[in-house]
Amino acid sequence: MSLKQFSTSSPALPGSSFPASESRQPVTAPEEEQDRILEVVVEDDGPGFGPEELRHATEPFYRGEGQMEQCHFGLGLYICRLICAKCGGSLALSNSVRGGRVTARFKIFSEKQKSR
Repeated sequence: MSLKQFSTSSPALPGSSFPASESRQPVTAPEEEQDRILEVVVEDDGPGFGPEELRHATEPFYRGEGQMEQCHFGLGLYICRLICAKCGGSLALSNSVRGGRVTARFKIFSEKQKSR
């Protein structure tokens, strides 16, 4: 298993993607190659997801209670869910002891599988 680490200020992961995180924790992405699945877990130290958000936050244009004034359209997690599904995986929302958690799973294709 290898571990890749990204900073939330990295151009690949804009800081605006993590508005709930107070401490700007680094994002770690363990690469599990068992069963040829890549799993990326992102956690923050914000308030986490409420029950309604856990059910609906991956739907298009969903913005939770009190988020209507924020400058976003409710498409980020929806697009992530579509990409994961297109890659034979899934996107799951949950809460950790520190805050919110998003788990993205992707199927890893070999070069032989890509050429089919």
